[in-house]
Order: sequence, then structure tokens, then C-alpha cells
Amino acid sequence: MNHETPEALRIEPEYRIRGCNTLEELYFVLRDLGEVQGMNRTYPAEKIITSIQSAADRHQKGLESVVEEALEGVTRTFGIRDKARELVSKLPVDTYYSRQE
Repeated sequence: MNHETPEALRIEPEYRIRGCNTLEELYFVLRDLGEVQGMNRTYPAEKIITSIQSAADRHQKGLESVVEEALEGVTRTFGIRDKARELVSKLPVDTYYSRQE
């Protein structure tokens, strides 16, 4: 008996990424993928997650000028960078940090 998932039932990574509504959901999908093949190299899921977490931390501290720098470590494959940017931008900014500038 063949126990493989029929091709029609597999959900493509791009659709899984697009369907994420929180960073936690995105991290879950990335960990499930394990790694993502970009144009020139393979990105381990944990490295992508670390870059996204860095961008989220900078955003929450009101450091918008360096959020994009952190997102440069996130591949564009499957729309991951755009989804990460979208989800990070929805996070609240900590007013303590934003007053420090």
C-alpha cells in the first residue's frame, strides 16, 4: 500500500507562508520546512527565524531604520521576506524604547 500523500493534497510552501497570521505560525511553517532553497544558497529555517526575530525586536524598539537590514537575512523564496515584513509591522512598538531617541 502506498502511504505517500497524494500530490493534490500537498499544500505548497508558498500558500502555507501566505496563510500565516502571526510570527509564531510563520516560525512553525519554517521549522516544518527545515530549510529553504533560495536563488544562490540554502537557508536553514533557524537562521531565517533568527533574522525575523531580530527584525521584530528592532521594530518593537522603534528602530525602523534598521528593520530592513535584519530582513536582508530572510530569503524572498515563497514570499517569506514579504510575509515576515508584514507580520513584524503589526507588532506593537514599546513606548519605553521609542521615547529614548
